[in-house]
Amino acid sequence: MEHPSLTRRIVKVVVAFVVCLEVAWLAMAAIDQRQQPVPPLPDLSRLDVISREELLQVRNHLNSRSAEDWLRLAVLFNVHGYFPEAELCAEVATQLAPIDSRTWFERGLALHQTGRMEQAIEMFKRARPLADRSTAAMCSFCIGRNYLRLERPQEAELEFQKAGSFAPAQFELAKLLIRDHRVDEAEPLVANLLKSDPTEQEYHQLEQRLAIAKGDEPRARLAEFRSEWTSDRRSTDAVIGLLGSRLLEHGLERRFAQVRALARRQQWDTASRIAIEVLSAEWQPRYSSEVVRLNLELREFDHAEDALQKEIELDGLTGERALTLGEIAWQRQQPDLAREHWQQSLAIESFGLAAQRILDAKLMENDAEATRRLTDQASLAAVRQSLLNRNWAQADQRLTGWDRSRTEGPSLQSALFFEGVAAFLQGNITRARESWTALSKEGPQPGRVQRALQLAADHPELTADSPAN
Repeated sequence: MEHPSLTRRIVKVVVAFVVCLEVAWLAMAAIDQRQQPVPPLPDLSRLDVISREELLQVRNHLNSRSAEDWLRLAVLFNVHGYFPEAELCAEVATQLAPIDSRTWFERGLALHQTGRMEQAIEMFKRARPLADRSTAAMCSFCIGRNYLRLERPQEAELEFQKAGSFAPAQFELAKLLIRDHRVDEAEPLVANLLKSDPTEQEYHQLEQRLAIAKGDEPRARLAEFRSEWTSDRRSTDAVIGLLGSRLLEHGLERRFAQVRALARRQQWDTASRIAIEVLSAEWQPRYSSEVVRLNLELREFDHAEDALQKEIELDGLTGERALTLGEIAWQRQQPDLAREHWQQSLAIESFGLAAQRILDAKLMENDAEATRRLTDQASLAAVRQSLLNRNWAQADQRLTGWDRSRTEGPSLQSALFFEGVAAFLQGNITRARESWTALSKEGPQPGRVQRALQLAADHPELTADSPAN
């Protein structure tokens, strides 16, 4: 039979051993906890409150062992311009998930934006073989851009070629080839870009550079003219475009997109409430304009006017704002005040919507001449808008039946110029030349008319089926 004292001694030893194990485990856990990386916390005071709260929510609830959490925080830091912090978070993510292309790509983006070119190239090269086709093309573009920064154009060219049909890479490659006087190689690239999006201003400007390099002055003038009637709609820097598109998915911009979606579904009350939250977080003219529009839909005219007056105080009076003040006065059944605001709008923007609004509300003076002038201005505003929207046929249709004999002064000159633009862009060179020649006889004209006449002389061969369309 075992002695009781021996049993007690064995129990004490076992208990002591267990206690030692627990102490050792706690010590190891404490050491491990201290060794876990801590997510950075930069000064977020420049962020609006909505974006700041979103970022802090992700940071403060981050699982330090989760590559996905670190990657998510890196994306937010990149989106909001905290690139050193994004790089630190992405570095941890690459250690936790070294076969995930997203972690290397995100780290490369942060390095790219802070000008650490060699390191950025290394990260993108690590990401590329792991990535899908579109991300791999973006990697090649970014590698090429960093080689350009390092003044290594031959290596940049090879990388842009690896990006295949990725438009920003083709754009950069064409610029390189033109700079290197290899214009025949650049020609098909420029043609492809223009075919992919004939409304992109920078593509026409690139064609102008190509034409100048080839010594083709008429083509250069034509490209310059076309660029004046297109818009800069997209970023040819793919990184800036990517960060901009991401911004729409987070924070304040995501809330503003929600406002627009609710408004399209005519959920005015909810849209208005969120729009006011967005505007309170950060004042921007476009946020304020949305608040004004929603308040008008809700017939909250006092709130709409208060927001509009603050816009004017902070950002100045524009024709559109004067027009909206007139709408508010009209809805309040104050026709004299409405006309005063609309006439002010017309004075600021001759080709705005005010003339048509005065006509619609029948607020013109009982004067046939004044009515005719307003009608001309309203028509020209509609023509100009059609031209800016690249709807040449609609512009031409709006000019059909236009009575040149009854128009005079600036309205006549604008009408003749727009008529020529609409005709030229549809390939009707004869009619364009007639309009611009008539305009040149109206007295001294700005250089745009002389350039227009030169265009008509340069390109008598253009037809309605030509690339001018």
